[in-house]
Amino acid sequence: MLGEKERVKVPRTRKGGFRSALLPERWRRGEDVGVRLLEVLLRVGYSREKVRVILGRMGIRVKEGEIEEFEGRMSGFIEHINTAPIEEDEMAFVYLDGHRLTIRTGDRSHTFTLYVAMGITKEGKKRFLHVEVREGREKSSEWLRILKLLVERGLKKPLMFITDDLTGLDNVIKGLFPKADHQLCLNHLMRTIRRNLSKQEAEDMVGFIKAEKEGSDNKDLTVKKFKEKLLKIQEKHPHLKNYIAYLIQNADNYWAFLSYPRQIRRYIYTTNPIEAVFRQVKVMEHNNMGFFASISFAYFSIAIVLDSISSGWRRPIPTFLSVSYELNQIAALKYLTQS
Repeated sequence: MLGEKERVKVPRTRKGGFRSALLPERWRRGEDVGVRLLEVLLRVGYSREKVRVILGRMGIRVKEGEIEEFEGRMSGFIEHINTAPIEEDEMAFVYLDGHRLTIRTGDRSHTFTLYVAMGITKEGKKRFLHVEVREGREKSSEWLRILKLLVERGLKKPLMFITDDLTGLDNVIKGLFPKADHQLCLNHLMRTIRRNLSKQEAEDMVGFIKAEKEGSDNKDLTVKKFKEKLLKIQEKHPHLKNYIAYLIQNADNYWAFLSYPRQIRRYIYTTNPIEAVFRQVKVMEHNNMGFFASISFAYFSIAIVLDSISSGWRRPIPTFLSVSYELNQIAALKYLTQS
């Protein structure tokens, strides 16, 4: 046994322990960790009750009002989207799209529609303009009401609207914004073509669309060739008369994006920016057994998705900045004679 003088001297803390200064500080769970975990669980679509159970198993107690405080922030986020003013010539491109939701009211499930409008400025800055959940299927009359709200908030001189082919929506847009172009989603067009034509004919038409999308700089010539190909299909398949007639009638709207600088065309020929929102909302809906338990919970879940997506919009799209002068010239020509 070592004598008193022979014992190894070890530096100790006041409590008698020892930890080398070379080691990092021990991890301690602060109160903010519980808050962050709470937000993460709510963001992936767990209900209040599930969040409390999961955190309870981890030894984290949800404090009174923490969930309500987070929900309040999300509610305020949507309120800000729906009320913030819009500068008269700020929004160059406006996307409109609707997504079907299932919401439980009482003991029954009902169909609702999530209406989302978003915009991109001439400088490439993205922004959500309107978010609303309404009962029933998507209707052009609801878009008329929403667009009137956007006009009241300042939307006056958009260059283009990008939408799907909802019946009546083209008339709504032309009635309120006669000088704006209307682009029908080219991806929707290719999907309907694959559904309605034979495999060989569909591949031929889709190939034509993709080639013109990438290579054409002459909108009028592309529209002419598009109509000619459709008429040939109609001759072979009289039963497709109504469908082909519809495509021919809307030919200008399918190729409107060709009138804009090539650098930004990939951003303005499809409703994909809003469909990215809908894909995440579907995940939230799936995580809740295929429906939202209430309208308020649907709004809460939607706000989480919008907050997550818009947090990545801090910087403008660089290619828009490179053509902003050209876009200003297009706007000047469109609205030069506006009263």
